[in-house]
Amino acid sequence: MEREKEEKESQYLKGPFIENNNISFVKKEKDGLIIKMEGQDKHINGYGIFHGGVFFMLADTAAGLLLASDGKESVTLQGSMNFVNNVKGGTVYAHSKYVSSGMKNNIIEVEILDENKKLLALGTFNFYRVNIEAIKRKFGVKEKECQ
Repeated sequence: MEREKEEKESQYLKGPFIENNNISFVKKEKDGLIIKMEGQDKHINGYGIFHGGVFFMLADTAAGLLLASDGKESVTLQGSMNFVNNVKGGTVYAHSKYVSSGMKNNIIEVEILDENKKLLALGTFNFYRVNIEAIKRKFGVKEKECQ
C-alpha cells in the first residue's frame, strides 16, 4: 500500500511542465508539502527579478500536488496571490498546507519563500475534486501523454 502511494505521488512530479520549469519535491509533512524550483533565465522578467506569474504557477502546482499526494485528484477553481517581495533568481520554495479539506472543495494556502526563508508571496487556492480517469477519457488523453 505504501509503495502504491509513493508511485502515485511520484507520477505528479513527472511530465514536461514539471521538468521544463525545474520543479522538484522536497518533502511531505503532516499537514503540507514542500516543492522547490531552481530559477532559470526564462523565469526572470524585464526588471531582472522573478516574474509574478512564476510564483503563481509554483504555488498552484504545490497546492495541486498536496491534494494529489493525499489521493485527492483535483482541479483549480480559483487562485489568488499576494506578492510581498522578490529576488533576482536562485531557488524558491513553495510550502502548501490545508486551510479547509472537504469532500469536493479544498482550500490550500501556499507560501513562496526564498533560500533564506524570506516570504516572497502568499497564495490561496480553491480546488474541486474530480474523477481524473473521466477527464482523461473526455479529452482523449492517453496514459503515455501523462508521463
